[in-house]
Amino acid sequence: MSSSHQNGISDKFGRIELPVDFPCPECGRPTLSRIVEDFKLLDGRIVPNLERTHCSSCKEEFFDIEAMRKIEAVRFSKRDVRRAATKRKMEPENA
Repeated sequence: MSSSHQNGISDKFGRIELPVDFPCPECGRPTLSRIVEDFKLLDGRIVPNLERTHCSSCKEEFFDIEAMRKIEAVRFSKRDVRRAATKRKMEPENA
């Protein structure tokens, strides 16, 4: 973790929250914070220790470019596994 996390607050789940100095673009409330915790994708895969901005009022999540790269790495790794499995099914068994 970076040194900026040292001023954050850890909750009982071990995530770190850092205050953000601007209002939420979705709800307008000043309840944004940077958090670091595992993030579950819609397909059930987990991106571990993903740092992102979270609104505690409307529950919206905002991702910077580094977070998006981590998410894409997990998504593409699954896609590659699916493609390889599909390719194996299509190949003749006695090839």
